[in-house]
Order: sequence, then C-alpha cells, then structure tokens
Amino acid sequence: KIISFDIDEHLEVDVIEKHINEILEPDPLLAIEEDRSREKMQSYVEGINQVLTQEWAAFKQRDIDYETMLLLRYGLGLSQASTAAQIGVHQTTVRDHCLQFQEQLLEAVSLWLRDRLGMNLQKLKNVDTYLDLWLQQQYKQQIDSVIMSSFNDYLDVGSRDILKQMYFNSTKDSQKIARQLNIATSEFKKQVKEAEEQLLIYLLQWVQNTVGIFLENKLERKKVARLIKEWLEN
Repeated sequence: KIISFDIDEHLEVDVIEKHINEILEPDPLLAIEEDRSREKMQSYVEGINQVLTQEWAAFKQRDIDYETMLLLRYGLGLSQASTAAQIGVHQTTVRDHCLQFQEQLLEAVSLWLRDRLGMNLQKLKNVDTYLDLWLQQQYKQQIDSVIMSSFNDYLDVGSRDILKQMYFNSTKDSQKIARQLNIATSEFKKQVKEAEEQLLIYLLQWVQNTVGIFLENKLERKKVARLIKEWLEN
C-alpha cells in the first residue's frame, strides 16, 4: 500500500503513527507467533490438569473416607465440621487431610513445572486458590451431571415440564406463568417445590449410593438443595 499524508507543521508525530497503524495490515508473523503462544499455553494448561486429575484419582483410592471427605467438602460444599461429623472423625482430621491433599497437588504441579518448563512454583501467585477452584470445578461437573441425569430420567413428565416453565423461560414471573398454564399461582409454586424436592431426593440417594452417607441434617440438605437451584437457574 502507498501511504501519503498532507503534513503541516502542527501535526504531532504520534498522530502520524496512529494513522499508519490504522492503515497498515497486522504483521502476519506476529499473528502466527501469537497463535503459537496460545497453543503452547493451552498445552501447558492441559498438562497441569492431567497431573491434577491423576493425583486426585490416586488420593481418593487410598481410603473410602478420603473420597467421602472430598465429595462432601468440595462437591456438596459442607463445612469441615459437618464433613467430620458425617465421616465420624474430628474436624481437625478433615482439615489435615484437606491440607495434605493440597500439598500433594502442589508437589505434583511443582515437579511438572520444573521438569517441563524449568519454572519455580514459588514464583507463581495464587496457586492455592487455583487448586481450590479446580477441585470445586471437578466436583461441580460431577454433581451437575447427576442433577441433569435425574432431571432427564428420574422426573415424571409433568414435574419436568413445570420446572422448564419456571426456569427455562425468559420470564421468571410465577404469576404470569401460572396464568399461562391456567392454574393458581399457589398451585404452580407448590408443583415447582415438589419437583425440586424430587431432584433433591435423587441427589441425596446418589450420595448415599456413592459414599454410603445419607444427609438428614436440615442445614446440610439446604446446601444440597441450593446446588440444584443453581443448576436450574444456569
């Protein structure tokens, strides 16, 4: 491209550079390098996730209590005290096991970074936060999968439709939806609550089948019900 400017003595140099940058095409070599950098970073993330997944699986296989602890703590979001009470151990035991698990993950990631990238884990910020969020995400995917399965396969057609009306519509106005269905608002809310309760029962049963624990505490059941609510709303 031929670039020409009528430059007067008052035109600043940075203005000229701005015009040039707007007209010139992006450097194709720079674009290629950026693509390679993104691909390389993606491969690093995949490698770290693979290491974390392997360590996670190995830790759960050590003892049934470990798997139960992780599911209750990270999957259902129970407190350390509630998790300890369900397993039958002291709260400090849950705390120590969680710390031990995080240290195991940190060590595995540290070795991977050192061997593959020559990086020191201590120079990276917020690693603990990343690991905590990673664990929550792994269990969230597992819990969401169970809720989806119960929604599609466990609920009767009527209950599934009533939840679709409530959560999958553009409007969340119970009165408006009830009028569209030609039922009373109170009846509509009752049916929604009953359908949500069916999902809760299914999820609690899944937890019992998976780790042998049935949650009876109202506060704990409320936390589990919140997970179902979040899935429906998202």
